[in-house]
Amino acid sequence: MKKARLIKKGKLPELQPTQPSATAQTSTIKHTMKTVQHWVKEQRASQREQARQIFAALFIQPQA
Repeated sequence: MKKARLIKKGKLPELQPTQPSATAQTSTIKHTMKTVQHWVKEQRASQREQARQIFAALFIQPQA
């Protein structure tokens, strides 16, 4: 059996879990939010246009 050794803080930094920096997380979150907001805006605009086209189609008179 191996004996446990005390690892002092800073001796083996490669064993410590690496976490992304707060600024990287913030920029990722901002980018994700901007992408989602853009997608929602496009979806709402396309729904508005489709509703107008359907409403206009009700009043189109067939040509004979």
